[in-house]
Amino acid sequence: MNKKIKIILPCYNAEKTILNAIQSVLNQTIQDWILYVIDDASTDNTIKVIKDIVTDKRIVLLKNGNNRGVAESRNKGLANAVDGDYVFFLDADDFWEENKLAEQLPLLEMGRGIVITEYVYVGGKRNNITYKYNVLSKEDFIYKKFRVCFSSLSFIFTDGIYFQRKGHEDFLFILDLISHYQEISIINKRLVVMYKTMGSLSSNKNKAALWHWDNLGEIYKAHYFTRVCAMISYILRGVLFSVKNK
Repeated sequence: MNKKIKIILPCYNAEKTILNAIQSVLNQTIQDWILYVIDDASTDNTIKVIKDIVTDKRIVLLKNGNNRGVAESRNKGLANAVDGDYVFFLDADDFWEENKLAEQLPLLEMGRGIVITEYVYVGGKRNNITYKYNVLSKEDFIYKKFRVCFSSLSFIFTDGIYFQRKGHEDFLFILDLISHYQEISIINKRLVVMYKTMGSLSSNKNKAALWHWDNLGEIYKAHYFTRVCAMISYILRGVLFSVKNK
């Protein structure tokens, strides 16, 4: 395989969950990959846990000298990718089903630029997050018709698309990918277990709403009515998601 599978896993103070995340990569039915674990200057035992379990040469540990945030940590991982590589993301508190790579890789090899999956969301309870279509358009993504799990994201790397260090960096990164590849392919299988992260910046609803409003301004510029409609959709769908998945 000339094109390589590059997996990017940023972590910060993840001593309780990092083992499960890494193990879910080790358990994949496809074993030809490189995993970049980027520690963002953790102050707990994350590094010790990683070093205790990582003897596999396919796993590369990278360290930030100081806390840089998830966007720059992911960019550090992306710096190891070259055009055409297949890139996968995994967050330190999530994990993959063992056939995730095997399900997504064939679509990437067919030239589908972005491939995601359905997932299980664990908040107060476990809920299946599904979508009735197998394609997500740019407009439907902006209107939040399906809430993308970042740990399900895979794409064909193209140089020049990186994370911005600003609010909702995940949203902006995916938006840049869609602008390049036109649409997202969805595998209608739940291949990721995603855990609700408490205390994150994006969990502050007011701050997140302001970020999203600013980002919509960049997207729609003078089209104020469209911006308002997209914002209303973001709020309503966010409320419905929270209520359903308490």
